Amino acid sequence: MSISDLLFGKIKATFTRVIPDMGSHRSGEFLIKQNLAPLMGRRDAAYEFACKLSQIDIFSCDSERQAEICVALKNCLESSIRDTEDILNMLSSPDTVKREKNYLILLGAINRMLLVWVELILTREHWRDNAESLSHWSDSATLSVLRLDEEMLGDCEIAVVGRIKNIFEGSQKGILRYRSYMTKSFSGNYLERYTKAFEHYQSKYRSEYDWVDK
Repeated sequence: MSISDLLFGKIKATFTRVIPDMGSHRSGEFLIKQNLAPLMGRRDAAYEFACKLSQIDIFSCDSERQAEICVALKNCLESSIRDTEDILNMLSSPDTVKREKNYLILLGAINRMLLVWVELILTREHWRDNAESLSHWSDSATLSVLRLDEEMLGDCEIAVVGRIKNIFEGSQKGILRYRSYMTKSFSGNYLERYTKAFEHYQSKYRSEYDWVDK
């Protein structure tokens, strides 16, 4: 399987959008609040796993594993984005809405960086696999020059991945502080629902990407 097949075949929604115990319809403020805690738990589990993935020594891995890490990161971020958008629809406090919108902007920024990484992986593979054909169309595009182009793409990829890692590292303290702030406002019942969802989805991510800790 080529790296491009791996990327296109595996970039998908990781888990179903419906929390099992959330119910199929929202019916008033009570049910919205019931849904909010487990939805936040799932969102936070996805983000936490993405953060863990970002700290892997990615370029010590082979090309296929690098692509798998990219796919896993993207799936986690997209799951977090969808859940944050749903969370915003449930909130009424202006301060909390503002914080969640800021969180969504951060998630979107990381996701855009991941899109750049995907394109760099695909472009470098295309350049490498088609260097001989490309060299026919330009007097200056010798195989040695095209190899330099491929190396340049590799350098760009290293820079982008490094920046993704730095964004996660730089944001983590603030994310954990916000998570603590939100969960402290939950009642005992809501905190239990949050924790149950968080641990459940953490376990799912560990199971789906069981190679992370190997």
